[in-house]
Amino acid sequence: MRDVPFLINRLIDEIRETNGAVLLQRFHLVIYFICLAAYILSPLDLFPEMIFGVFGLIDDVLVGAYVLIAVSGIVYQYMVERNQ
Repeated sequence: MRDVPFLINRLIDEIRETNGAVLLQRFHLVIYFICLAAYILSPLDLFPEMIFGVFGLIDDVLVGAYVLIAVSGIVYQYMVERNQ
């Protein structure tokens, strides 16, 4: 869990260095981010902001954290495979 910020920064560096080619190799990363954006922007939530106010953002934050953790795991596997 402590490595998530490092791995996300590493992903950003890989995208810059490869001009986005890493995203073509790991296309499911793009799918994760598209789904996250759709969930956050969608008015359909587990806890709608209009009803629960600030507490309605909790499910958005939890889904965002889950996606970042999942993406960091994928980036970790990519780094391990690339450095073997």
